[in-house]
Amino acid sequence: MELHELSGLFPPMSETEFSALKNDIQANGQREPIWLLDDKVIDGKHRLRACEELGIEPAHREYCGSDPIAFVVSMNLHRRQLEHGQRAMIGDRIRDAYDREAKERQKVRKGNQPGATPAKLPDLRFADSRDAAGKAVGVSGKSIDQARRIRQDGVPELAVAVEAGAAKVYAAAEIATLESDAQQAAMARVAAGETTYAKEANAAHNQRTACTGNNEWYTPAEYLDAARKVMGGIDLDPASHAIAQKTVKAAVFFSQADDGLSHEWSGRVWLNPPYSQPDIQRFADKLVAETVAGRISQAIVLTNSATDTAWFHVLGNACASICFPRGRIRFLSKAGQQGSPLMGQAFFYFGTHQGQFQDVFSKYGLIVG
Repeated sequence: MELHELSGLFPPMSETEFSALKNDIQANGQREPIWLLDDKVIDGKHRLRACEELGIEPAHREYCGSDPIAFVVSMNLHRRQLEHGQRAMIGDRIRDAYDREAKERQKVRKGNQPGATPAKLPDLRFADSRDAAGKAVGVSGKSIDQARRIRQDGVPELAVAVEAGAAKVYAAAEIATLESDAQQAAMARVAAGETTYAKEANAAHNQRTACTGNNEWYTPAEYLDAARKVMGGIDLDPASHAIAQKTVKAAVFFSQADDGLSHEWSGRVWLNPPYSQPDIQRFADKLVAETVAGRISQAIVLTNSATDTAWFHVLGNACASICFPRGRIRFLSKAGQQGSPLMGQAFFYFGTHQGQFQDVFSKYGLIVG
């Protein structure tokens, strides 16, 4: 029997758990059928494997309900003793399933096919999927976001540790903000049974995000002068503060209270986003989406040079050029004090003035693209 994608919502059994299931089926027979949707297994893949290994013809039934995700959750969630983090990781996969369904529904509507029903799932909007997934497994939307960060930015061992119940989801999400080698070192400590890694990972994360928009540190004027020289001006700064505008001088800016992500972006954009997750990923996605839509004519984005992260690749794959400055930029506090993050930075350029960008920014460091 072929496995349905919903059969992967829950992590596989351990060999000890599978051995106990197999012994029970051998002694007492297959008491629960294998459930199918469109002739594919949505629940019972371990029962199927046990029957095959025992040479037993598996009993199966077709699921005919209207919400297969809720069915799979109900069949598995209370059957296993799951930690909070394990539930969150499952919830993030459920969120993926809801988002896939939302895309299919959009295709149907755009194709004017009112009679088509792409799947038997709730008609959720993308904005609803996180909270709906959290509700399904009994965790908060914040925990779902932490699980997403672990899956997207963490080394593979990090997700494995959370799904095995060996690491807490909130601590693992902090570890996922570090570079790959630091994540590997933290995971080695988790494997050794240490319990202080969470506090230290949180401290390292706070150090890494120092000098960002989140803590109201501002870009030195010389880099903003360079950005204006390349683009001819700055029409919008969507992640800013009134104090920062003394040097940015954008025609329009959005503060944290304005929620720049909720507005349309256009023209020539300067962006120094908050560097913590999930904010930086959201700002990167928004910048690229507005550029693809044709509303942004040019943009320069200043971030940490975290080349191992998903958001860095989102920006890097869409931009025209990148400048990696020599040394670290000394950002400014409200009081005018200088401070530097613990890693280097990168300027991403979007637009058609690549030559101008190279001429102006090459004095700061290496130009790529």
